[in-house]
Amino acid sequence: MLHTESDRHCSLTSGVHSKISCILPAFLFHKLIYLTGYIWYYFLNNITPQMITERFRNMHSPLNKPVSENEKTFPVSCFALYSILFVIIFGICFFWLFSQNKSLVSNGDALNQHFSALSYYGKYLRGIIRTFLETGNLEIPLWDSKLGFGADVITTLNYYVIGDPLTLLSAFVPASKTEYLYGGLIILRLYLSGIGFLFYCRIMKKDSLSSICGAFVYAFSAYALYASTTHPFFANSMIYLPFLLIGIEKIFQKKSPCLFILIIFISALSNFYFFYVLSFLILLYALIRFFDYYEEHRVRHFLLCLARFSGFYFVGVLLAGILLLPGILAALSSRRFSMDHTVNMGYQQGYYKKLLFGIFTGQGTGNWTFIGCSVITFPALIFLFMQKKKYRSLKVCFLVLTGFLLIPYAGHVLNVFSYAANRWSYAYCFMMAFILVCMLPEFLQIHKRQFLVLAGVTACYLILCGTLGQNSDESFVKFGILLAVTVLVLPIRYKSTYLHGKSLAYLSYLLLIIAGIACYGFDQFYFSDPNDSRFHNRNASYSVIVNEPLSALMQLNDPEFFRYELMGQASDISRTNSALLSGLNGMDFYYSIADGNVSKFLLEVSGSYRSTTCYRGLDNRIILDSLANVKYQIGDSTLKENPFYGYTLLQTPQTEHSSYRIYQNQNMLPFGYTYDSYLPRSEYEPLDSTQKQAAMLQAAILDVDDFGLLKKAEVRYTDKKLPYSIRPSKNVTYENGNFHVKKPSSSITITLKGIRDSENYLFFRNLMFKNDNQKRKKTETSAEITAAANGITKNLTILTPEYRWYEGRNDYLLNFAYSSSPLKEIKLTFQQKGTYTFDDLIVNSQPMQQYAAQIRHLKQDYLKNPVFSPNRISGSIHLDSTKVLCMSVPYSKGWSAYVDGKKEKLLRVNTIYSGILLEPGEHQVVLKYVTPGLGAGILCSLLGVISFTAIIIRRKLSVRRS
Repeated sequence: MLHTESDRHCSLTSGVHSKISCILPAFLFHKLIYLTGYIWYYFLNNITPQMITERFRNMHSPLNKPVSENEKTFPVSCFALYSILFVIIFGICFFWLFSQNKSLVSNGDALNQHFSALSYYGKYLRGIIRTFLETGNLEIPLWDSKLGFGADVITTLNYYVIGDPLTLLSAFVPASKTEYLYGGLIILRLYLSGIGFLFYCRIMKKDSLSSICGAFVYAFSAYALYASTTHPFFANSMIYLPFLLIGIEKIFQKKSPCLFILIIFISALSNFYFFYVLSFLILLYALIRFFDYYEEHRVRHFLLCLARFSGFYFVGVLLAGILLLPGILAALSSRRFSMDHTVNMGYQQGYYKKLLFGIFTGQGTGNWTFIGCSVITFPALIFLFMQKKKYRSLKVCFLVLTGFLLIPYAGHVLNVFSYAANRWSYAYCFMMAFILVCMLPEFLQIHKRQFLVLAGVTACYLILCGTLGQNSDESFVKFGILLAVTVLVLPIRYKSTYLHGKSLAYLSYLLLIIAGIACYGFDQFYFSDPNDSRFHNRNASYSVIVNEPLSALMQLNDPEFFRYELMGQASDISRTNSALLSGLNGMDFYYSIADGNVSKFLLEVSGSYRSTTCYRGLDNRIILDSLANVKYQIGDSTLKENPFYGYTLLQTPQTEHSSYRIYQNQNMLPFGYTYDSYLPRSEYEPLDSTQKQAAMLQAAILDVDDFGLLKKAEVRYTDKKLPYSIRPSKNVTYENGNFHVKKPSSSITITLKGIRDSENYLFFRNLMFKNDNQKRKKTETSAEITAAANGITKNLTILTPEYRWYEGRNDYLLNFAYSSSPLKEIKLTFQQKGTYTFDDLIVNSQPMQQYAAQIRHLKQDYLKNPVFSPNRISGSIHLDSTKVLCMSVPYSKGWSAYVDGKKEKLLRVNTIYSGILLEPGEHQVVLKYVTPGLGAGILCSLLGVISFTAIIIRRKLSVRRS
């Protein structure tokens, strides 16, 4: 672990800090309670009961009255009360998390994707600012070699941080302190979600106290709490949605469209995926509200409204073109968004049972369906349908959105036609919160018949939820008690000489909401085990990413361009995307938008990955690694022998006393190496995975059948398919290419006689998994196989077509590394019972005798003195014959090649890399990069600015005329 001076200072003062961290939340909580009480007391306190009542009414009246036509804003006291209560409620909700010394950085995607992206973005922005201040040049890096094999910065991180106005704050926070900014942005997003809800209630002319109650239901819904702590930017749409709806209302009322255009611009700039979801939701909202605004001549008005809304929407989209267009183009070229997914007619039975309970609790129901509105929304929903000839739009909205939750195809469409997922369910939370706002005044007028109906429906609902049993006993008991108390509180009439009964009623409603939020917080953030790893300890997130396996490599300070790969325990501990923060070039990647050429390459060579948007290198395959400029392998000390052919153990002070070892490649290829022959893709594609890597070592794979300027290669394949026998355990039967596994963790043993000095592989062709137990209510969509050989253990994950990340992959290859002695056996352990079918199972050995000579041939002529600068790579090379220069930069339309100042065609080499055909002589080679679609996006944004300016000018002129 690397320790800075600030780290040592922190360690010396950790005791003091820990005490302050325990005392400070309690101190602030006490002061906030005191301040809230003081504000309340200030309005009520006076010397006479009459003046107390009058003062209270003066305070209460502006908070509780509907907004009039002439009223511009809620009273300041409304937002002040919301802000103070927000701090208190947030503290109550997250008390269990903070009390156990945990941060708001959760494990998994939050750390690997969002935290690393935010930390990197801060460095990225500071680099741009520093360069500008030092040189006066505005240099914006558009490509970075640390993103997997190298990727576009804007299109990769636009999905996470770039474009989000809030993340610009990362420029002021060092990477090691990003944890505090990360947590602060989570709090800010929740707060702004409630503020947006308040503004929406204002334009809908709802009273302030009801609006505050609804704002907390929305801002602290289960979706908000889960999304903000696992995928923080998912909560951005919760902020944008209410402002978009306000913009729609303003346009219907023929007021300024500027708010609508600006929020369309910001939401499209932030994230194209959620912008798509928001576009669908606001279209639905506008259609429903149209029938409220127009009762006559609807066809004419519909066409006029369609023209207005489309025009304003299009202007907002144009403004965001600078990021939106490149992002869409990158997504369309990504394999993830081009796959066909299986969409069933209905969800599994358990989903519907959980949904019935999960709407009003924090329990997730699957398929990204998180709602968890306060239990008080249950009686509000019942009351809504008791109102005859009122709230038609709300009823229609509830029925439509509920229908969307029930139908997988709706989740498929709203997930950009990918697997069924209800990431739009924050809109359902918004609707339920607004139903509550509308029904709270109705609660004050409840009569006996309504109460009896409500009590009866509640009893039936609780019986139904208890009977279905799709919830934990503890959560059901808490929910049932809270719901029962809520229903019993509603008919109480508050009467007092000094206090307004209406205020006490709202206070009771608010306390019920807070109680529900406290229960959500306990369920989600309380850990019975202090070592629970769902959330990282305070001040630990950055060090978890930049950890020991990489810190040793960082100490080498190697100036040469190289990549590294990890193996064994080092690979398990190291986090994906860690190269972003370490400053090294790895080959691990975990972001939603991945280069389509990289994905295609991994699929061709049967790389070790679960999804082409999440890969961890090339499975330590010697040939592929050398072609990718891998110079160092990091493995753990449990390896029996050096498993990397041509690598030597590198002794460093760090590795001598560490559980990790660094191995240096003695056959590393330089950044730019050359081929004197080629192999057409038509002859390359039918090859097996091991033959494909051998072909790439001997010839450039080009997308042409006839490349007359270069000779066609005669590739020699030296890999050997080994005969073997299979010995299954008693719980596994093997027949006709099928493994029938009766119990989990059952195994088979493959015995064979291997070849000396070779790299060994196990290859499954068309491997599929099927769950045999038809009685199981849940169908398994994936299965794990653990394979062990040569002292190395590998995990293989089989995905079925029903799995949400399934990409059509059925061929799997596992590398058991190099061994100087013959391989004798491979043990496979099946973690799930079921049937495993395959067309072929191959044990393959690749002798390494010719490998070193083939490497020397490729680096006879190479690119010398490569210089890497933002969006530019340059170098020189001398050739005696015509060759293809292959550079280990993933091929992209964004790269342009220049040879001796003249633009040349860039070739796609070996599916993944970039190449240039060079004639004999001395050459200066330059690669320049521009994000695909960026130029057209800038033009769109300029047109958007002109259009938006024209709208503002026209509106001002029309106002003056009127």
